[in-house]
Amino acid sequence: MKKYIYLGVLFSSSGKFAKTSESFKASGLKAIGAALKILVKGKVKSWESFIKLFEASIKPTALYCADIWAPNYLHCLERVQVFYFKKLLAVNRRTSDSIVQLEVGVIYLEYNVAKQALEAWRRYSLLPNSRFAKKGQYRICIGEKKI
Repeated sequence: MKKYIYLGVLFSSSGKFAKTSESFKASGLKAIGAALKILVKGKVKSWESFIKLFEASIKPTALYCADIWAPNYLHCLERVQVFYFKKLLAVNRRTSDSIVQLEVGVIYLEYNVAKQALEAWRRYSLLPNSRFAKKGQYRICIGEKKI
């Protein structure tokens, strides 16, 4: 079996999540399209509303189960956040990503993924060594050594 989808997350036999990251990036971009339609129809002009919509709709879509698959693919996820704010600010797509993120003043998605991963690692570390969840997370984060 080359790939397996479980709870919306694509697992491949190689243990890499490159295709998964592309899939969630695409989902995040679709969520941006839906969010922009809502903003246009609602004639929203409040910056707080733009941020809330991102936090409530787009970010969860792009970061679903990110603590498992995203630590090695953070560059792919940052594109979702930057794309959203470039669209809102109506700046050229060639505008520097870091300039946009500094101007907007939002936390990088990398921080959210790291926070999720550390919390998951903490929860898994409390499990007994016999649990498959602990063994699987250990293999993903550390390598092939058995515990």
